[in-house]
Amino acid sequence: MIVNKQLYTSTNIKMMRRMADLSQKQLAELAGLHKETIIRFERGYFGMRESNLKKIIDILNEHGIYIEYIGNSISIKRIEPPNGGKNVHSRCF
Repeated sequence: MIVNKQLYTSTNIKMMRRMADLSQKQLAELAGLHKETIIRFERGYFGMRESNLKKIIDILNEHGIYIEYIGNSISIKRIEPPNGGKNVHSRCF
């Protein structure tokens, strides 16, 4: 997978993490990273190494959070399992 860094910005990753209902600590543990790495990335202090960004994206996807282009905007969606009983949530910006 090639990561489109224009899609997976620090702001989008933060929004996706929140939609996945994961704390920074939980995401860091699942990705095998330090919590401070997640905090600093989300604050825009530095770019994430592509290999680490792939891990984060995979984890968020496993939690049903996806990002896509719709027209000229980006949509972040939470897709619940069919038996989850919840509606699909999305945010466009």
